[in-house]
Amino acid sequence: MSPFVYATAVYAMNLARLVREMSYRTTPARHGFEIEGVNDAVLRRFSKRAHERDKIVSEMSKKLSRKLSQQRGGVCGPSKSDQKLKGISTAEVRERQLAQLSSEESGSLRSLVTPAQTNPTMPVLECEQEALTHAMAHIFERQSVAGA
Repeated sequence: MSPFVYATAVYAMNLARLVREMSYRTTPARHGFEIEGVNDAVLRRFSKRAHERDKIVSEMSKKLSRKLSQQRGGVCGPSKSDQKLKGISTAEVRERQLAQLSSEESGSLRSLVTPAQTNPTMPVLECEQEALTHAMAHIFERQSVAGA
């Protein structure tokens, strides 16, 4: 297992655990997890970098007449420093994000907060086991043996 894949799996596992400790429900996703109840349209809207990367990978694959490997595709995305706003406060970022939501979407997200505040937390062991299972499936998806 490469250090990057391992670190990513550990990060996703710990983040999922923290989210569950706040009593949000999660579901496994292609790259980690998603919070149950968040609309797919909202997820796509706030995945701008992923969409831009996928577009670039698609264009490069067509140009080269072959599919790019996952590792090569990963470096095709926009530079993080080019895209991020610098010198903007957390409040301003939040204001800009909220402005992208319709009133229905905003209400839907707010409705997730109340149950999370009143429900008991899930056991951490279940979350860790899920993360380990997901990481193993991801690692062995394309190779029968993984390094330590």
